[in-house]
Amino acid sequence: CNSLYKLDLITFTWSKLNTLHSPPSMCEGSMVHYGRTLIIFGGKGKPPMTNLHNTTSNDSTPNGATITTRFGATFNPNFSFGYTFDDGWSNAMYEYDIISGDWQEIGCDGVRPPPNSRFSFNKIDRERALLFGGRQDKYTVVYKDVYILDLETKKWKQYSPPSTTTKWP
Repeated sequence: CNSLYKLDLITFTWSKLNTLHSPPSMCEGSMVHYGRTLIIFGGKGKPPMTNLHNTTSNDSTPNGATITTRFGATFNPNFSFGYTFDDGWSNAMYEYDIISGDWQEIGCDGVRPPPNSRFSFNKIDRERALLFGGRQDKYTVVYKDVYILDLETKKWKQYSPPSTTTKWP
C-alpha cells in the first residue's frame, strides 16, 4: 500500500489523503517535516519499474554495481537523484507538498547516504536533519555513519566521529 494518512488531533480520527504522483512503495524509510513539505528518505521495497514521470535509466556506481535512477537522471556523485539496488534498498528522496498534495523526487548535492533502511532520520534544528545508521544487503551490512541534510539546499554532508576539538555537528 502506498497511502498517506493524517491524524486529527482534536477528534483522534485518521483520514486518507488524496495524493498525486506517489513515490514507489517502500518500508523502513523515514520522514521529516520541513516548511510546507514532508521529506522521505530511503527504505526498502520492490524496485520501481518506472519513476513518477514514467521514465527510467540504468547506470553504474563507481564500484561497478548496477543502479536504477529515476527521472532519467544519470548517476553523478556530486548531484544525483537516488537509486535502488536490485534487492530494493533505496537512497531516493521524495518531497510531499502538504498544500498541493503532490509528490516529487528531489535531487541532492553532497555525499548522499548509501541505499539502506532501518536508520534514524530526525530534525536537529529548523534547517537540518540528521541520519544515523541503517542496514542493507539482507541486513548483513550495518552502517554507523552520520549524515546531515541541509533541508533548504538539499545538500548532504557526512560527519566523522567528533573529537574534543571538533564542533559537532
